[in-house]
Amino acid sequence: MSMEKPLVSIITPCFNQAQYLPEALDSVLRQTYPQWECIIVNDGSKDNTEEVALAYCKKDSRFHYYYKENSGVCDTRNFAVAKSEGKYLLPLDADDKIGECYLEKAMEAFVKGSEKLRIVYGLGEYFGALSGPIDNKPYRFETMLVENTFFNSVVFRREDFDRVGGYHEYMHDGLEDWEILLSILDEDAEVVQLSYVCYYYRILATSRQRRVNDEMHKRLLLNAYEHHKEVYDRYFPNPVLYVHRWHWALGQVEELKKELEGIKGSKKYRLVQKLSRIFKR
Repeated sequence: MSMEKPLVSIITPCFNQAQYLPEALDSVLRQTYPQWECIIVNDGSKDNTEEVALAYCKKDSRFHYYYKENSGVCDTRNFAVAKSEGKYLLPLDADDKIGECYLEKAMEAFVKGSEKLRIVYGLGEYFGALSGPIDNKPYRFETMLVENTFFNSVVFRREDFDRVGGYHEYMHDGLEDWEILLSILDEDAEVVQLSYVCYYYRILATSRQRRVNDEMHKRLLLNAYEHHKEVYDRYFPNPVLYVHRWHWALGQVEELKKELEGIKGSKKYRLVQKLSRIFKR
């Protein structure tokens, strides 16, 4: 008896990231699992995103391209899902990549798993300005309340996306990947981590996360807390404990930023950048 092959919709918003988009889409083309569609949404870019996307649509009919006025990542991802038809969803940012067996292994896990299985993901690696493994901690629901234990490209059911109302606009300025998974999960949910590098996260000096300042970050955390207050109150009856855990998690992020800045300041990094510019001419 052959394994069921449900359609997976890969959701790829793009805002002025045409230079990176081919690497992302090439990683989709290399998938060993054939039942996919990739919804590329141009969120009002000023670069040649449309030209790049349409070239891939000509290469493979499983790519679908849409343009819309700029409205941010939450609305754009929701727009893309509305245009998709897959039973499962995989968000993929335009500057990142996925491993060639990701969809195949994820679908095997979902087909074999129980109805409580909510999320499948794998190992991750950084590339770009920083390289090395992504240190995702083992999943625990309590940890998820104060720290995203996943990268932003995991596979989940469309019915769960619909159940929670998609990406929430109150997280418009960031942390939306964490918050939607927090909405999908509960204490009884099952999660599978594959022992395979499924995701490659590009480190950029000007990534959207790096532009989220402290005040905005606090506001986003408060938004998430207010919308999941019943759950938080069960785990953190003392708000001071909640704040303490978040400060610890943010400290980990700051350490990563310092490491990146150290690499950018090294002679080796400057030499690589210089050679890169020479060979691009």
